[in-house]
Amino acid sequence: MSNDMMEQRSAFLNFAFHVNNIQQLIAQGASLLENPIAVFDPHYYTVAYSDTRGIQDEVWLAGKQRGYCLFEYAAMLHGLDHIREHSTSFEIFDDFGPHRRRISPLISNSVTIGYLTVLEYHHRLEEIPDDLYDLVIGAITKELAVEQAIKQSQQTDS
Repeated sequence: MSNDMMEQRSAFLNFAFHVNNIQQLIAQGASLLENPIAVFDPHYYTVAYSDTRGIQDEVWLAGKQRGYCLFEYAAMLHGLDHIREHSTSFEIFDDFGPHRRRISPLISNSVTIGYLTVLEYHHRLEEIPDDLYDLVIGAITKELAVEQAIKQSQQTDS
């Protein structure tokens, strides 16, 4: 592993440890993966998208504007629950728009709390090391779990 790659990972971990803002974390994760990413909650609503300037994928952009997944996409995300039983923690789809997507469930305490989608736009999905995906998934899962716990606590207090 090159020193540059190690520095990028270290910088991302440091950022993730010190920042408590999911939108900033998603932007930083997209920068590390060098592809746009989106995060959805377990009810298929948009949590956040990374920067979409310059992206030419109508399906991706429509999803961001809409704020939730279409039924077909939500059904596909729901179907990902089976991958926990397999050796891989993601699936790659090529039937939603002109670019492939790598989709991973975000799992905390054995519960799916959301989904991470990486759009194959600047770099082929296979060119990015799996441990980089795992690093981004872990940091986003932690932050999403904290945000959901805070929201739930606030609703309980009301």
